[in-house]
Amino acid sequence: MELSGCWARLSRANLPNCPERLKSVHLQTDAHIRAHTHPLQSRGEEERRYWRPSDRPWQTKPQPEIETAAANNNQLSHTQTDLQVHQNSYALVVSTENLTQNCYMGNDHSKLLINCAFRIGGAAILLSNRPLDRHSSKYQLIHTVQTHMASSDRSYNCIFQEEDQDGLVGVTVTKDLLVTASKAIQSNISTLGPLVLPVSEQLLYFVNYIIRSLHVAKIQPYVPNLKKSFNHFLPHVGAKPVLDELQRSLKLTEDDMEASRMTLYRFGNTSSSTVWYELAYVEAKGRIKYGDQVWHMAFGSGFKCTSVVWRAIRTVDLEVMNPWNDEIDEFPMDLNNIAPFNNFFERTN
Repeated sequence: MELSGCWARLSRANLPNCPERLKSVHLQTDAHIRAHTHPLQSRGEEERRYWRPSDRPWQTKPQPEIETAAANNNQLSHTQTDLQVHQNSYALVVSTENLTQNCYMGNDHSKLLINCAFRIGGAAILLSNRPLDRHSSKYQLIHTVQTHMASSDRSYNCIFQEEDQDGLVGVTVTKDLLVTASKAIQSNISTLGPLVLPVSEQLLYFVNYIIRSLHVAKIQPYVPNLKKSFNHFLPHVGAKPVLDELQRSLKLTEDDMEASRMTLYRFGNTSSSTVWYELAYVEAKGRIKYGDQVWHMAFGSGFKCTSVVWRAIRTVDLEVMNPWNDEIDEFPMDLNNIAPFNNFFERTN
């Protein structure tokens, strides 16, 4: 399965010209995406490119804002299954953030964070299982791993949409967020590890687990060396405390977190599309080489954690559609003077 990416930015001037289904984002591709139902004979050249036969109807899977980035990786997992069934097919995955749906106008402080934590943005990714498309594709989809922690009330309620005492709907974000996120990430990595880690790292992890389980010695849990399996780690850009906690728990360097922190600084939290802005950053820097392994990790309410692993099937240079084109030489920037929400988030033990 190959992927050829189309990068997107919001363009208010062109929104009225977009089809009704895609008014939340305008895709800067070589043609607008159309999804009308009239016959093929009446379609323009732009529409013919994306026309789908009647026996394969368009499937739209809208996701609420609180699903955040995990919705994007979940869609990729479902799309992977669909393309395994339908041969010689394309799948278009559109990742957007629309702030208007869950804008909270009340006075409950626990619901106000959502109003300032997100920004509007979007990206479109074209997946294909056609052998002829391999030469024009950039990545091959290798693994998708999903973890859902909704069985725990603490995890389920850490991000929750509900009404306040005045009947206004908003999204509550509690101080349990980092704690539950850490547990979800740990569970997700435990499932992903055997699929990607070399045998030596798996053996060290297993021995460490046995020693701690049998109380033979008091040692810290072993954190596998992820650099032996991945060349690029691109987690969801949720907020600075989330990235700080990821870096601490996975023992990553500042260079490993550069794409995530620069994306948060430049574009903000655009929800499900942030992982694609991060990948665009790495591409713009000329760091994607043939055979590189890319690890996308995304989070969402529930609490969910989803990992997607890609392999670069060619060296990717700076492209015209990259949203970092005009300013990539200005990055990375020094972000040491930017403080997190210390009074809101709890750090895990």
